[in-house]
Amino acid sequence: MKVRSGIVELVGNGSATVTATAMDGGSQATCLINVTGGPAALTGDVNGDGVVDVADINVLLNIILGNDSASNYGGRADVNGDGNIDVSDVNSVINIMLG
Repeated sequence: MKVRSGIVELVGNGSATVTATAMDGGSQATCLINVTGGPAALTGDVNGDGVVDVADINVLLNIILGNDSASNYGGRADVNGDGNIDVSDVNSVINIMLG
C-alpha cells in the first residue's frame, strides 16, 4: 500500500497499520489493514475475468436459479452490495455495461 496525501492506494498484497491523529493531537485511532488475493475486483465482474459483460449476467442468473453457488465467486455476485443476490444485481451489471 502507498499513502499519499491521506489516500491509501493498493499496490499489492501485504499489511499496513494506519494511524489517524486529530488535528489538535488529542485523539488517535489505529487500524490494521490486511490485503490478500491480488488486485481489487472490478465491480460487476462476477466471474473475475477482468471484463464486465454478458458472461457475468449468465453467472448471476445461474446463481439465482440455483444452478451455481455464490460462494464460488468470492463475494463478487452481490454487485449492488445489498446482501442479496437477485435480479437487482443483474440490473446493476447491465447498468455498468451501458455506462
